[in-house]
Amino acid sequence: MVRWGGPAAAALGRAVLVAVYGALPLFAVAGFVPAPVLWGAAWTLPVAVWQFLSLGQGGPRGQRGPDSQDDQNGKQSMDTRNNPEQWASLAFRGVALLVATAAGELAGLVWLITARAA
Repeated sequence: MVRWGGPAAAALGRAVLVAVYGALPLFAVAGFVPAPVLWGAAWTLPVAVWQFLSLGQGGPRGQRGPDSQDDQNGKQSMDTRNNPEQWASLAFRGVALLVATAAGELAGLVWLITARAA
């Protein structure tokens, strides 16, 4: 991904989010995964949408900043300088999605096991 550049990495990230969260309803209908486990993963959807939208803006390098300049046609060009705070936010949401999804699925499994044991 480093060789392909930021836009390709952002597109791949968006595609993975769509594939993962798009597969949840299919898994539910097919019965591959118990419903409590799916709900454990699905509750992170708002953060995934936020991540998707952030990646759609080109990530931190695609944000329009105060130093952006107009091009020859009068359109504002993108600020291409690196913004560490935005990169940190993007990375934090990615890690938070991973941890929260794993915790939610684990909670769904625990609930499922304790419900069957009772």
